[in-house]
Amino acid sequence: MVAGDDVAHAHGLLRVGAAGTEGFRVRLTVGLRRVEGRWLITHEHHSVPAG
Repeated sequence: MVAGDDVAHAHGLLRVGAAGTEGFRVRLTVGLRRVEGRWLITHEHHSVPAG
């Protein structure tokens, strides 16, 4: 995660699927902004990693 005084972004890999299945990986990126002391997600992006 990278953060400034009132903006930040974070990214990671998630495994998504039903219980008992292998599922698949998804890349997640979120943009955040601090509003009145609370961090709010202002942008969200999902994609399937290449390969």
